[in-house]
Amino acid sequence: MIFFSRNLSQVFFGLLIVLFSASCGSRGEITGGPEDDLIPCVVSSDPSEFRSIKGKSIKIIFNKPIDESSVDDYIRFYPRVAFSSYTTDKTLNISIKSDLHLGKNYYLTLQKGLKCYHKIAMEESRVLVFCNDYLSTNEISGEFVFEKKDDAQDTVFLQVYDQDTVFIFEQNASSAGYQLKYLSQGQYTVKAFIDKDNNGSLDEASEPFWEKRLDVNNKYLVEPIVLGYVDSVPPLIKAVASLSDRRLTVDFDEDLIKLRDYKITSLTDTLMEVTTEGDTVYTVRKPEKIAVQKSLLVDGKLHLLTSPMKNMKYRLVATDLIDWKGNLTKADTAYFQGKADTLRGEIKLVNSEPVANSGVLTLSPRFSFKFDRLLFAENITVELVEIETGEKTALTSDGGNGFEFSYIPKKKLANFTSYMLILNATDVEGNSLPQAGIEFITTYRTEGE
Repeated sequence: MIFFSRNLSQVFFGLLIVLFSASCGSRGEITGGPEDDLIPCVVSSDPSEFRSIKGKSIKIIFNKPIDESSVDDYIRFYPRVAFSSYTTDKTLNISIKSDLHLGKNYYLTLQKGLKCYHKIAMEESRVLVFCNDYLSTNEISGEFVFEKKDDAQDTVFLQVYDQDTVFIFEQNASSAGYQLKYLSQGQYTVKAFIDKDNNGSLDEASEPFWEKRLDVNNKYLVEPIVLGYVDSVPPLIKAVASLSDRRLTVDFDEDLIKLRDYKITSLTDTLMEVTTEGDTVYTVRKPEKIAVQKSLLVDGKLHLLTSPMKNMKYRLVATDLIDWKGNLTKADTAYFQGKADTLRGEIKLVNSEPVANSGVLTLSPRFSFKFDRLLFAENITVELVEIETGEKTALTSDGGNGFEFSYIPKKKLANFTSYMLILNATDVEGNSLPQAGIEFITTYRTEGE
């Protein structure tokens, strides 16, 4: 019995040595708990999204602490601003150093490379929209049309750029349609494509895509997106329509985004040129050249305002035509019948912002007006008058594009006050706009009211 106990003690002592040795050998592998597989994401922000940035500071709260060393590479503002940042626990603190533009939306993109303290990256980029004073809520939306029906099962990748092709934000959309919300007024380039190889960029040789420059001047712009594959068919002139003796529209068989030049001449040599050399008189007949005084390319259609034409045949030559897929036509020619009739009829105001008898929710509004014909900015006058006092507020103009014109007050308007916009316009034919008065009231409310 004693012999058995002595052997048992030796065995027990040996097991303790083995266990102790194993413990010492694995000290570097202690995990300290279960493996962290939680994907970092945004929980909230201060100010809340779509609110005004007060004190030039923003706090972004995540579901877990963020790696401060990854912040600078993966956060981006549009419009660009100088800023500094630091993290405290689960909060990313951003301090803006630049002056903010009144009435401008600011897009803060947190890119998917942003990591938590365990180096786990965000799976999707997140765009937060803020404003300064008031939020612009213009929107572009529409349906998708697919060249190949099978592509309708894939996600569409959308990118938005400003008029200088500076990147603003990106988002994904299903085949049901898209909405690009909270846009300021202005011109944008929208790109859409299906990322079939999941490399984050467009491969034009094998992936369907679409690109177009759009003017956002009204609350809602509906624009269908046709996702097609690259082609090499160059754009051509489809038809030239003579609206009057001074107005033409030119249609193309592809959506045109640019052309370099256009010349209009009479088909018949009607211009008489007389020269003398000594006692000899030479008479030469030449085509009559028609001067283009104003042009505008809108939605792929060219609108021309010219010097007076006659009831005769003309030739139009356009050079360096480029469609939305980048196909180039060096030159194309079309023939059309001119009109001697002068355009008659009152100018019509197609739409306006604000509309009559409405409320304006900001003290620094942008007024926009769209007319039914091509006009010169110098032939349009807009007055802003306070109804009760008759006081006038000076306006600045963006110059317009020929059909649409915008104006901004040079100073803030008074709150809860009635104003009248008085419009006058004439065209080159002498037609005028019936004097239009648009009455509105300012109803600006601060947060919490």
